[in-house]
Amino acid sequence: MTLDKIDFNTSYFNTGMTNMFSNPMLTYSTTPMFDFTNFMPSAYTGMDTFMPSYQSFSPFGSFNFNFEMPQFDMSMLMDMYNATLQNMDAQFNKLKGFLQNSAVNWNTTPTASLEEVNYDKATAVKLAKNVKAHAYTGSTGHCARFVSDAIEASGIPVTRGHAFEMAGNLKNNEHFQEVKITKDELADLPAGCVLVYPKGSAGYSSQYGHIEITLGNGKAASDFVNNNIKYSSNMKVFVPVTA
Repeated sequence: MTLDKIDFNTSYFNTGMTNMFSNPMLTYSTTPMFDFTNFMPSAYTGMDTFMPSYQSFSPFGSFNFNFEMPQFDMSMLMDMYNATLQNMDAQFNKLKGFLQNSAVNWNTTPTASLEEVNYDKATAVKLAKNVKAHAYTGSTGHCARFVSDAIEASGIPVTRGHAFEMAGNLKNNEHFQEVKITKDELADLPAGCVLVYPKGSAGYSSQYGHIEITLGNGKAASDFVNNNIKYSSNMKVFVPVTA
């Protein structure tokens, strides 16, 4: 008889030993080898480890085989669980942004002009200042992140997304309002206007579009300072407004 013949996956010793040994002098337990009744207690808050109980097996009563289970680190399982929740939350926010953006009709023109809305000049100046403070001389491919950072730094909550998705996000943000502009008015926009371009519009990214904030001097900024603001018939212009 050798230990490598023992089936350790057998739930009950009486079943396992009957199947594997024919020696009638062997004695064995009639209780489960492992007791998993407390494997996952109903209230495990604060538990870092758990260890199932086990039974000892004594052939001929001469010596014991003690099968000890290693302790399991519950913190690793909790880390995996938390990481899964964070990933699900990120995917949900991405889906929400996509659904909001899908509701945006890029070919429609808003009815209100800049003069007809409650333009919040103080917040607009903050937006322009904050986005310019961190802008580089050239694009880094993170225009949406830099614009969203500037919006949050100005005290406005914002739902993040890719550049083209921000059209839907800002449309559903009570702190902004879309306005209509003409090509001739673009260079004269005051500071703090958020320009959003759909995918491939005005020569920008065919995958993400583009977003930037006007600086009030004919320029705009996101992750870089743009000295040449581009016009597109389906671009969206949002301005900060007072409630």
